Amino acid sequence: MKKRVMVDSDDEAHDDESLGGDGERAGKRSKKEAKTALEHEYVCPITQELFVDPVTAEDGRVYERKAIIRAFNESHETTVMTVRSPMTNAPMGKQLYPAHQVKGALEALIDAGVLKGERVEAWKEVMLQKDKDRKKVNDLRRRSNEGDATATMQLGVAYDKGLYGLAKCPTTAFSMHKKATYSGCASAATRAGILLIKGRGVPMDEDLAMRFLFCAAVLGSEHACEHMGYSYAEGVNGCEKDDAEALIWYSKMRTCEHKDSVEYSRQRAQRFFANREVTNAQGRNVELF
Repeated sequence: MKKRVMVDSDDEAHDDESLGGDGERAGKRSKKEAKTALEHEYVCPITQELFVDPVTAEDGRVYERKAIIRAFNESHETTVMTVRSPMTNAPMGKQLYPAHQVKGALEALIDAGVLKGERVEAWKEVMLQKDKDRKKVNDLRRRSNEGDATATMQLGVAYDKGLYGLAKCPTTAFSMHKKATYSGCASAATRAGILLIKGRGVPMDEDLAMRFLFCAAVLGSEHACEHMGYSYAEGVNGCEKDDAEALIWYSKMRTCEHKDSVEYSRQRAQRFFANREVTNAQGRNVELF
């Protein structure tokens, strides 16, 4: 009897342990599922990544700002005022509202260690880069305000290309390049001239563009010299075709102080010299006969 009681007791104890183990595992699963569900509330339905700059759209959903704007731009049914919701496909307006509470709650959950994992680590890297970009822009603005022409030009490049988290704004880019030009920055004058040729951010103006490029070339911008040479070699950008004038500017490229051109433009200059040598050689052969 005593032995049987002990056996029954052991079985009951074993059952209790099993139930306890299952209960503990079930509890862990429940917590994990809860955290997964919680994390999902802060994931953009388009990017499937945690929000960095969340906005509430007119369909009532929260999206990553860049992702929803890209969706608007890529929509085949985009009109001036409406698009279709990425979630419901129903017509909706384009107005976006900053989701400050969503952003604040997400940051609090991550800071508290409630949310962890690959998405969180990726989010931290993005936020770290955003902080670096913010400091970079602030430093460039400070230096620009102090009269640093190079910093002013770099700000212009950032606005033109959308660097350091800045929204693309060619108009502001031209303004920055123009300001840097007046402080004697050759490369900034080149960039201002190119924006004028392309009509990006400012009305297209070939005459004014060539003035900027001329100033840049005289100040020693390799890229400006190439543009001057190309303009005369091809008779474009308001210039009459003039190989002699093109030769002057292409030759000046070799002695420019500011090596700010690109490989494509340098190859264009090389082709000009190569074609000129062929033409001269053909002329000499004609003279021999």
